[in-house]
Amino acid sequence: MPTILATVYAQASAAKISLDVGHYAYSPPKGGSIGRYELEFPVRADYPSIRSFINGTLSALPAAGLDKLHLERKAVGDPYVNADIRFVVFMRAQDGSS
Repeated sequence: MPTILATVYAQASAAKISLDVGHYAYSPPKGGSIGRYELEFPVRADYPSIRSFINGTLSALPAAGLDKLHLERKAVGDPYVNADIRFVVFMRAQDGSS
């Protein structure tokens, strides 16, 4: 998991987005061998930077998917957008353990 987080933070840095807060949750495999990590980040940036971060993360992590994207602009002329972004990363448990 540290490698995955390093990749996400590198993509945020490349997109000039600061990930000051993050929420992480692990769901162990249920009846199979695939577990999932949910990585959720509230960010404030311009829309092209947010798209760059999302696209870069999805390209760099083939096991990741975009699970949630909520965008909100406070005022019509505001160049920045508040976004809640949640990725889900699917991981295979090794040796049948989580």
